[in-house]
Amino acid sequence: APMLRLIFAAALLAGLARAEPRAAFDRLSRAEPGVRAVWRAGQSTPGLILGLRVALAGRTAEQAARSLFARHRALFAPSMELVDQSPTSLRFRQLHGGLSVVEREARVRVKAGRIVSINNAMAPLARVEAAKIDLEQAKALARAHLELPASHPATGRKVVLANGDQGVEAFEIELSRMPLAESLVVRVDAAAGAVLGVHDRIKR
Repeated sequence: APMLRLIFAAALLAGLARAEPRAAFDRLSRAEPGVRAVWRAGQSTPGLILGLRVALAGRTAEQAARSLFARHRALFAPSMELVDQSPTSLRFRQLHGGLSVVEREARVRVKAGRIVSINNAMAPLARVEAAKIDLEQAKALARAHLELPASHPATGRKVVLANGDQGVEAFEIELSRMPLAESLVVRVDAAAGAVLGVHDRIKR
């Protein structure tokens, strides 16, 4: 019986997590008639919002976008940073506790003084598991995974990896076995103390 109650509670919370962005989009639809959304599998928030007509009205595009995000927080994220901007678009990256959330971004399109669409991969995080190892320990794990000596140069940064509304603090360790030929990034789960994967930033 206790296990059934736990399963029921988890299912209820998951249902509420899915319902909140839908309700938030309904509110956006009432404020912005003609707006429509594309919902992507595995993402609680809309992946694409079209038909917006949000006037800049004397504000910068960043100010207008941040105001929109704040009014409809359940569709995006409570915290983000502007990482790229042009006259027709802005790119925001989701933050959690000041850390970048990997692959959680929103691209805002601006046309004729209005925000007209948002390509969105951001979503609020309900829980983020904290790191139990530090940067130096993560570097050691990365070197061991690649069978490199303890003295091999490496740099790194702490990030958050997300899956749905759950996240974990992690480290991205950058190193190279062959300078100029490869630029490896080793992702280390900082809560479990385990290497998650390796990818090369140099595309071949």
